[in-house]
Amino acid sequence: MRVLILAANGVEDLELYYPYLRLLEEGVDVDVAAPEKGVIKCKYGYQFKVDLSINDVKPEEYDGLILPGGKAPERIRISVSYTHLRAHETSLHLVCRLLLE
Repeated sequence: MRVLILAANGVEDLELYYPYLRLLEEGVDVDVAAPEKGVIKCKYGYQFKVDLSINDVKPEEYDGLILPGGKAPERIRISVSYTHLRAHETSLHLVCRLLLE
């Protein structure tokens, strides 16, 4: 199983770290994507290294999607083109389209 977490600066710390670490503990492959590769700064100052740009995401490779809260959803919505995610409408990825529209 492979899960994608979409994040950006201002993401709620626990909403990013908790599912990320729990999924890793269960043996799930987890990728975190942000508008740009590099380091994002969470709401309360924690930092997270991101190796995948949202534009590089191939939605057909994922079985699940997590959208942590904080300011991340808004920043994703205004900063990147995510049409390639919206075009991939499986039942799992439909959530991404509905939340980002």
